[in-house]
Amino acid sequence: MFKTMIATVALASIAQTQVGNIFCTSYPNNTGQVAHMSFCDVNLTCMNLTNATPNGYAQLIYGSTAFNSPFGNGHLCVNPLGGFYRVGSPVPVSALGTASVSLPQEIFATGAVTHFQWMYRDIQNTGYTFNTSNALRWPL
Repeated sequence: MFKTMIATVALASIAQTQVGNIFCTSYPNNTGQVAHMSFCDVNLTCMNLTNATPNGYAQLIYGSTAFNSPFGNGHLCVNPLGGFYRVGSPVPVSALGTASVSLPQEIFATGAVTHFQWMYRDIQNTGYTFNTSNALRWPL
């Protein structure tokens, strides 16, 4: 009973720190998992990537509008035709399939809705060499 209460409190505190809204999902990579993104903290200082293909590179992108199209081994959820930007340079993905990048606070200066997504190296039998994470909208 006590362990259940601790687990419930821990899950509740994790749920309270979720920032942004996942509005689009992608497809599994060559590890069988769908890559997931999230803000590092409630102050929006950085963005995390988990469940990506290990030991490759990833690029965080963002834009002003959503999109919906197959793209490489994944699904492109940020509109490439209007207000489409990269955050810095590609970053290495760890052996655990994780990556992180700092976010310039100018991204949030206008107060407009912003859509984020990671693109990352993912070689599969389909012939494509990249995949995408799910996508996150801020503010909700």
